[in-house]
Amino acid sequence: MRSKNRKMEKTGRSATSTRIEEAYQKLKEMIFRQNIIPGQKLIAQDLCDILNMSRTPVINALYMLEREGFIVSVPYRGFYVKPVDIQETIELFEVREALEVQTVQLAIKRMEPGDIEKLEAVALEHKLYMPPYYDRQKIALGTYFHIQIAKIGRNKTLEKLLTTNLEHEYLRFKLERADAARMMPAVEEHYQLIERIKRKDAPGTMRLIKRHVQRSKDHVIRSLQAEDELNKALSERTLI
Repeated sequence: MRSKNRKMEKTGRSATSTRIEEAYQKLKEMIFRQNIIPGQKLIAQDLCDILNMSRTPVINALYMLEREGFIVSVPYRGFYVKPVDIQETIELFEVREALEVQTVQLAIKRMEPGDIEKLEAVALEHKLYMPPYYDRQKIALGTYFHIQIAKIGRNKTLEKLLTTNLEHEYLRFKLERADAARMMPAVEEHYQLIERIKRKDAPGTMRLIKRHVQRSKDHVIRSLQAEDELNKALSERTLI
């Protein structure tokens, strides 16, 4: 009887854990798709209704997202999607550069037959999807190129760190001010990286990835600054 009870308890915990993970993934997707935006207050009951879930998995998922830095909780006020901060973004790109330099070095050392073909397939998908302006799919395809390089390096910890970094750079990033002129240069830089990795040119690959990350940072920072300027102008207009 005790064995049966323990089995039932374990099954119950497993089901709860699955629901929490499901709520976590759905909420993160809502942030990525801008269904909930930076600075927005998150009402638990509204989220329960949207996700068709009970309160427990939703609240637990919110705490998970808070621990990862995607949302913040304010005492006596509740949860909010974490606003995008320019200084934080600069720091994220500084960390990303260090991570990416390591990923390309490991990729060159550890690549196996078929790895370059997979990377080229990801690059091609990113190249062929060319919308008139940046959207979430374009961003996702671009970030997956970098994650694929990390996969070639076969270091799961590094891959996870890079994935989290890229999520923080782009998950809360509003795309309205992103410059579509950056799309084609980014594609070209991806192909240049592939050629350097193919030739196992570690110094050249590291120079390229640093330049690529720097250009991506400049693009994102300009977009955030444009958003800040627009919000300031709207605020001043409202005061008038």
